[in-house]
Amino acid sequence: MQQTLSKNSYCVYKSEVQKYIIPELGEPKLWNMENYDYMKFVNSLTDKLERKTIKDIVTKLKSILFYAEDNYGLRIRTRRIKMLSQEQISA
Repeated sequence: MQQTLSKNSYCVYKSEVQKYIIPELGEPKLWNMENYDYMKFVNSLTDKLERKTIKDIVTKLKSILFYAEDNYGLRIRTRRIKMLSQEQISA
């Protein structure tokens, strides 16, 4: 079953990707992402954003990586990237 987004949700997602993910990681970097890159990215957000916003952005990043693996056959190593706990985000 394929999920679809409302136009408003799509605009919000696109904005977050363009504002936070691409500037920090770069498009090519996403395809070679390792756990270190992920942790560095999340740490870069902790000084600027609230915990919920960080969690939302990280969730979108993981969705992008899973989608690329499933639909484009890219080997991104997302299975090795761990989500941060609430304590790790607020630390």
